[in-house]
Amino acid sequence: MGRKDNPIKVGNEQEQVVGAFLREQRQLQNVTLTQMAAKTGYSKTYLSAIENGNIRASHNVIKEYTRHLNVATEQLPGSLAVPAEVEDELQERPWNVPFQRNPFFVGRSQTLEQLHNRLFGSRKLSHVVAITGLGGIGKTQFVTEYAYAYRAQYQGVFWIRGDSSEVMSADFTSLPFTTGLLTEGGQTADSTSNNTGHFTKKWFRQHPTCLLIIDNLDDVQDLATLARLITQLGETRVLITSRLQILTQIARSLSWTT
Repeated sequence: MGRKDNPIKVGNEQEQVVGAFLREQRQLQNVTLTQMAAKTGYSKTYLSAIENGNIRASHNVIKEYTRHLNVATEQLPGSLAVPAEVEDELQERPWNVPFQRNPFFVGRSQTLEQLHNRLFGSRKLSHVVAITGLGGIGKTQFVTEYAYAYRAQYQGVFWIRGDSSEVMSADFTSLPFTTGLLTEGGQTADSTSNNTGHFTKKWFRQHPTCLLIIDNLDDVQDLATLARLITQLGETRVLITSRLQILTQIARSLSWTT
């Protein structure tokens, strides 16, 4: 089943108007409800209920419809506009994902939801998940889509490269600069790696609902560095892409195939 959101607060008389507008835009693009569910990651039943006016649409649903159906903001009825303060607050959260969202990434909504549920599960190591599989099959693209699709669920989304222990450490200590994090005193963290590394780890521990993506960790010799880093981040959600199949002592594994 797909994800669900908290609804927009609109009057009951507007629910059918909102649903009818969304359905009309979808049909104008010759997109079926099944296809829309696959594109957005929401269940077909959930979207059908919204379009029929039985439940209210959330801001995220509105954004997904407008993005996938190429609906201009000025076309939206006033009740559907996303408040500027909501959008501004999201944009202010730390974020340094280096890739743009792929508009052609579709059909993986259930796998995305499965990944999200694993990251927030109650089992041991549930907050650390490794996407494993052969090189070149789209693991990085998959976690990029997850970052965009679930961005609103996190206090910040951070991306570092796992090419080597040195690269991983350098990227991690540079996060205050690449994401705009501030030190406790309100000043930008200085360039001393020990200071920035300490500050960043402390920030993660104080903001447990964050996501750290470690991309392309493929050398078994770097696992010790990874393990040490994870133990210092508290309950931060950690998402790893790797060709290694021996990460079970560090993370829960989710195999990826094309």
